[in-house]
Amino acid sequence: MTRQRLTWILTATLGLSVVIGAAAPYSARAQTRRTTRRSTGPNLPHQIPKPEPLVTLKGQKLTMSRALRAAFQNTPYKYRLSARVPLTFVNIDVKRQPLSKVLEFILSADKNTRNPLVWRRERDTITIVRESITMGVNDEAEKVITLSEARIGPVLARLFKLMKTPYRIQPNVPPILITLTMRPRKWENALPDLMDRAYQQDRRITFSIVKGTYIVHIHQTPIGLSSAGQATRNAGRLVTLASPDTPLREALAKVFEGSKWKIEVAEEVKDTTVNISANKRPELAVLRDVLRQVSAISSPITYREGRGTLYVEPGPLPGQAKLYARALDSGELRRTSLNLTQQKLSDAIKLLAQSTGAKVTIAKNVPDIRISFTVNNVTIEEALRAVVASGRVEVPNLTFRKVDERTFQIRLGSTN
Repeated sequence: MTRQRLTWILTATLGLSVVIGAAAPYSARAQTRRTTRRSTGPNLPHQIPKPEPLVTLKGQKLTMSRALRAAFQNTPYKYRLSARVPLTFVNIDVKRQPLSKVLEFILSADKNTRNPLVWRRERDTITIVRESITMGVNDEAEKVITLSEARIGPVLARLFKLMKTPYRIQPNVPPILITLTMRPRKWENALPDLMDRAYQQDRRITFSIVKGTYIVHIHQTPIGLSSAGQATRNAGRLVTLASPDTPLREALAKVFEGSKWKIEVAEEVKDTTVNISANKRPELAVLRDVLRQVSAISSPITYREGRGTLYVEPGPLPGQAKLYARALDSGELRRTSLNLTQQKLSDAIKLLAQSTGAKVTIAKNVPDIRISFTVNNVTIEEALRAVVASGRVEVPNLTFRKVDERTFQIRLGSTN
């Protein structure tokens, strides 16, 4: 057996490969000194605080435990492997790579893709565990969700598929780990609890609903307020503004006049009248104040960050997923304003259902035609009449019926 020499320093560049097979023992010794300082940022269990220790590590056919031991040597962190791992070997050759990336690569050598290895951090210890996700219907026909150290991204992806709704999970959503068991009456009822549990670990996470598509994302840019509610030193642009009884779109245009951010308001968002009073307050804090004001008197709305653009859309602000669900489940149907051009009938109906709180179905024999219509502050029935009027250009016998106070159906038949 040959003795292999490993060298590592607090440094990163990937050139990695994985091998499953027999491995020779090795010896290792540290060649460098610690050069990083600990961060004073938020204590997020799915992140290693920046600046991360950087690792250089080279070895052939290392067992996973020895690769982990070598990677963590000379870093401020300890690791604990709390999962059973079959004999697995790693070939690794990295220079100046962040510890988290080296860790994720080593764990990827495990071939259990159904229950992959994941990690979480608590202070100076990183614990490696197995993810477990069970979502389905049991023998008693109950919907069951059982999660153990499960990442929020894969969990939500499975949930949205069970909800049969389109979705997108932004790449910046972190691997927040969740452990819980629930038996929701409907699959969509599980979403607020899952988002609330994720929020307890990372207070940036939320979702929007745009044209029937759920978009899960995080608010990356700090709003610029201290825990005491004062503007921080790096708060960025401050806003001083008094604008009473102003339509939402006009109010937001005033808030972001001269800002580096552009602002776009989704067509599903009502132009609710708001009152703004801000004195040297960070612009994102003012934005949240306005959105909370709208959410309290109308449908909940949030914002999503793009490249230089803030998109104001239906959905909860971080931490308000349950409030959003209660608003949607309230007994009173909401009025809606929409302006749609050449929209598929199915997508238009999803928007109407989402914005009003009604349940609207489409009969199977109704073609998915494209429609165009504009409505402003109307009831669900008035909106459906606009839908039918537009659709009759192609389908003359298109109509709708009221099933009960909250349920409607688009169908073919006699006119209303």
